[in-house]
Parts: sequence; C-alpha cells; structure tokens
Amino acid sequence: SAGQIKFPATQNPSSDVNTLDDYEEGTWTPSDGSGAGLTLTIISASYTKIGRLVFISCYLTYPATVDTNSVRINGLPFTVARYSELTIASTSASVLGCGQLPPGTSYVLVVLSSLIGQPTNANFSSKIVIMSGCYEV
Repeated sequence: SAGQIKFPATQNPSSDVNTLDDYEEGTWTPSDGSGAGLTLTIISASYTKIGRLVFISCYLTYPATVDTNSVRINGLPFTVARYSELTIASTSASVLGCGQLPPGTSYVLVVLSSLIGQPTNANFSSKIVIMSGCYEV
C-alpha cells in the first residue's frame, strides 16, 4: 500500500528467473579472520540484498598491532557465489586496494595497490578502513 512493496521475512523462491523474490536490509559484523585474534572497532556495517546481489559497506578501525598475519575480514552476511571484488580505502594513502571474495566463502581477502600480495595486520595498524561493493549469492 502507499507505493510500498513488501517481501516476506523468509524468501519465497520463484522458479521464474524474471521474478524478484527477495529483498532484505540489515547489518553484519566484520571480524578478524587472520588468526591473530584482533578486535576490530566497528563504526558501521550494513548490507542490502536484492535478489542474488548483496551490496555491503563497512567502516571500521583496526587496533594498534605489529602482527604479520595476512589481513582477512570475516563475517560477510551471505556466502559468495562467484568471485567478486570490493573497494577498500583507509586513512593512509598507502592502504588502498581491493577486497577479493572467493566463491563459497564469507570473508574478504585484502590486496593493496601499493603491495604485491596480501598486506599484514601491521599495515592496517590503527587505521580506519572503509570497504564497499557488491557480490552475488
């Protein structure tokens, strides 16, 4: 009513590929997946799921650390269906790159444009990290 479209709380899948049968908004909880046991400070982390596409964003702060494990952020709200990438920026010009989302996972592997390979937690030490993008479920 009044120009709104309401979707049920639980998806009611349609066999018609041209039917939009799922919409959801919510929050998610990014966490350290590097194995270092770091506690990230989450400023905001939200998602919107429209059909098979999930749009995510988060804004968080890494703790001060000298840990050399590769950065991995766990907690995506849905499992990734196809390889995707997200944009990642930080309060440091040296921390700019992308997040890789491998199929069958619910985490982000971070790759920096200024480094070959994955950055370590120490590269993100005390930095604000902003991440956004879209992936398919």
